[in-house]
Amino acid sequence: MSNALFKFDVQLFAIAKELAQTDCLTIEVELPITAKALMDAIGEASPPLRTWLPSCRLAVEQSFVPADHELTRVTDVALIPPVSGG
Repeated sequence: MSNALFKFDVQLFAIAKELAQTDCLTIEVELPITAKALMDAIGEASPPLRTWLPSCRLAVEQSFVPADHELTRVTDVALIPPVSGG
């Protein structure tokens, strides 16, 4: 039995958006997938992001998730780079 393919539209912000030269990456992967595996797929889809990924967080349905979080058919995924404020 093969796993189902699913396309995640990953929203990008700040430096991630600049490096990928887009505000959204479409990543097609097999389900189930962990947040860490999706982050790896993001790096494969946009190599300039690879050096920043260890500092980024993945948000699913507007909440940060741990690396071992299993993703299903969610609609809201965002890559959040480190931010600073004043």
